[in-house]
Formats: sequence, C-alpha cells, structure tokens
Amino acid sequence: MSPQLSSESRASTRRVRWGAVGLAAGLLAVLGARYWGFVVDDVYIPLRYAQNLLAGHGLVFNVGERVEGFTNLTWTLLGAGILRVGLEPIITLKIVGLICALLTTWVCLLILEYYEPERPGLAWLVSFLIAGAPCIVVWAVSGMETILFALLLAGTFYVYLVGKSWRGWPLWPIVAAVATMTRPEGLLIVPILLGHGWLVGSADQRRQTQRALLTIVVILGAFVLWRFSYYGDVVPNTYYAKAAGGGWRAGLGGARYLLEFARSYCGPVAIGLLGAALVLTDRGKSAALLVVTVAAYFLTPLKLGSDWMPQFRYLAPYWPLAAVLVVIGTARLGDLIATQTTGHQHRTQLAVSSFVLCAFVLMYGYQVVLAYNPGGKHYGHYGISVDYHSNAVKKYAGAGKRLAQIAQPGDTLAAFAVGAIGYYCDIYIIDVCGLVSKTTARQSWPERLQYVLGERPTYIEDFSNEASSSGLTSLPEFQQNYVPLGDGPIDRAIFVRKDLDRSGGPGGP
Repeated sequence: MSPQLSSESRASTRRVRWGAVGLAAGLLAVLGARYWGFVVDDVYIPLRYAQNLLAGHGLVFNVGERVEGFTNLTWTLLGAGILRVGLEPIITLKIVGLICALLTTWVCLLILEYYEPERPGLAWLVSFLIAGAPCIVVWAVSGMETILFALLLAGTFYVYLVGKSWRGWPLWPIVAAVATMTRPEGLLIVPILLGHGWLVGSADQRRQTQRALLTIVVILGAFVLWRFSYYGDVVPNTYYAKAAGGGWRAGLGGARYLLEFARSYCGPVAIGLLGAALVLTDRGKSAALLVVTVAAYFLTPLKLGSDWMPQFRYLAPYWPLAAVLVVIGTARLGDLIATQTTGHQHRTQLAVSSFVLCAFVLMYGYQVVLAYNPGGKHYGHYGISVDYHSNAVKKYAGAGKRLAQIAQPGDTLAAFAVGAIGYYCDIYIIDVCGLVSKTTARQSWPERLQYVLGERPTYIEDFSNEASSSGLTSLPEFQQNYVPLGDGPIDRAIFVRKDLDRSGGPGGP
C-alpha cells in the first residue's frame, strides 16, 4: 500500500479488502459446494507415492522402481503429511485447495493495492473475477495442486514487487523455488523477474538481482541434484510421457486451447488486452512487469500443447494475475476516455467502469450456467463433462478395491488410468500412458502396446475403452491370451490372462 496515503485512507482500504475477501469466501463456499464431487484420477498418483513413502519404500509408485511420475513434490509431501495424521486425503486436499483460492485472492488484492492505492473499490471486482471463475473453483476442489501453484505464483510476484528481504537477501526466489517444486512452470517467472531487476533496477537492485540468482541456483540446483541421484534423470518422467516430441502439433493444440479460453472468457480477455496497452504507461510502478508475466504464462500452451481436463487446468493458475491486469486495464480505460472528454471526467470514468462491470457480471453468470446446470451436468471447455471424470474415478477406485481382494503376490496390472486403482491396490502397475513407467514413456503407441503384451501382465484394465481405442484389444496376442475377469460391471472392464484363475471373491461371476 502506498505510504503517501493517510491513515484514514489506509484504514478504509483495509476495510474494503476484508469485505472483498469476504465476498471471495462466500463465492468459493457456494460454488465449491456445487463442484464438490469433482475429482480426477491423477489426484491419486501422488497419494500412492505418499503411501509408499510412509510405508518405508521411498518416494516411488511401484515398490523397488524409482520413477518420478509426478511434477508436484510439495503437493505429494503434503499428501504424505495428511495420510500420516490419519485424515481423509481427498476431502482434506479439497479444503486446502479452497483455502489456497482464498489466499490467492488476498495476495492479488495486495498486488492491486500496489498499483491502484487510491481506488480501493476495485478490490470487489478482482475478488469477483477470481473467486467467481469456474476454472478457479473447479480446480480448488479437485484435490490437485493447481490452486496452490496459483497462490505461490501470485506470492512470488507480490514479494518481488514490494521488495521483501531478509538480512539483505531477497525472499522472492524462495517462493519461486517452492512454486517450481509444485509445478515445473513456476520456473518461468524466474528469468522474467531477474531480467526486470537487472534491466530497470538501480545499482542496489542489481546487487539484489545477483543475490536472487545465487539463491535460486542453490535451491533448485540442490533439487535437481537430488532428483538425478534418486531417479536418475534431471526432469520428471512425465516430461517424456507428455511434452517431448510435441512439435508443431502440440503448438496447434495449444493455440486451439487458448482460443477456446478466449471464447469462454471473452470479456476479460478483450479488456485485458486493451488494459495491457494502458498499464504500459503506468506511473513508475512496474506495470509492464505484470503484462509480461501474464502474457508469458498464457502463451505456454503453444509449447506444451492442450490439456484434456475440463475448465482450463493449464491456464487456471494464471487467471488470478490476469484478473488483476483486467481490473487495472478497466480502470485505466475509464481514465483514458475521461481525459479525452471535456467536463464530467469522473462521471464518464464511472460510466465506463460500470459498463465493464456489468459485462463481467453477465459473462460470469453465463459461464456459471454453462459450468453447472440443474440437470447435474458440469461442463468445461470442449463440452467435457466434469461429472464424467468423477464417475470414472469411482470405477477406477472400485477396480482397485476389487483387485485388492483377488490379486496374489507377483501379479501385475497394465493400466491406462493408474491413480485410483494404484491407491486402493498395491499391485505392480505397468502404466501404458507412461506417467510412472520409464519404458512406455519413451515409446511410440505401437511400441507401447507390443511392450505391454510382451510383459504378459496378469490383468489389463479398459474402463475408459482406451485399450480398445488404442488398438490393444484387437491385437492377436491380446485376443488369444486375455478374457474378461467376470460378468459384473467392474469385472467386464478388467481382462485377465486365460491361464490364471483370479475370479474368486466378491464381485466375481
């Protein structure tokens, strides 16, 4: 907050901020309750790592096999802590996600106050844009690390902005390092802030930048050394399974992803672009830094490609900072129009801001209706049903519990969805998609299918028809050696080798 403000103005700003936080809490509570049942299978992958860590097997998915099949070390360790104290993990992680969403709103309000100390009323709009966004609420209650990453990203930006330090050493590299250990994309903000501090800073700020660089190199260097010594690689295994070899097709998919986001959030995107031009003329408050940070992160899908999960999981962590940019741009748009008119400047500015606010309300109301309707269908981008994922996870969990009843020592499972099945059953899993398997992560799809059949797993799961759509079930080796486990709804989607008898126990034929 600007030190030039009077004590009365600062007190008023604090009151407005608390009110805006209250609004965010209300929105998160109401919308979070509607989305509460949402969960995806990937939530259970770090939880299986946490299970094995607590059991003394190390940070592994399959006992005795070191593969870094996660990209969220901090969230994985949090899951281990939750399991250690005996809390129900999914419910607890959902609550943590909502708390992170509220704290993210708080941090973004502080960023707004830095840029607009004399307009505290804008806090209401920022709070509404963040806590009312379906992408924020959905991923807050998903049980995944998405909104914790949003909090750490916004926190890194704010700590840099206000220059917080300890004994002369800047603190933002520590927050950035934790963000990078939560999502690899956290590393992107480091060169942005280092570049800004070096190019536009004073001599003292350049010395601080050198210290920041040393801090981040030491922390992340130690992290990478640990990763290499433990897993034998400098990047997570998921890199090979997801990002490697994407090329221009990944870029096209990412462009489509961005266009779909722009269509769904058309009002903020359009005004955000206009606001970007306006904040570049900011009064020495580093607004260009906000523009560059938001733009850089929103362009990452052009490199990483699109994502199959609903409600823009890749872009959700960046939306809070974008919301701040949108609101500043809205205010500056009013300023610009007001200065171009004669008389009634304040009235013109108020009219423009009110018009934009109404557009936001209508846009978000439309999004919420699309995201949740009385029929119980939750929709995200590409028409993906949120309920579809939740129901699929229930099937996977049922399969894991079923296999836990009948699996014998030495049994193996080839699976396309490894999370919930692996969490509820400690069977050795061959991950066809490659997230937790080094071999399949580096193979083409035809090679993966041949490798899986060559390993002769005891079971092969096909709950999402991926085994069928990938062509696995049409291969002669599969048809000659595998049959459904039984006639039940779960058993029909689990194939077992013909030479084995694994049909006993509840749920069998």
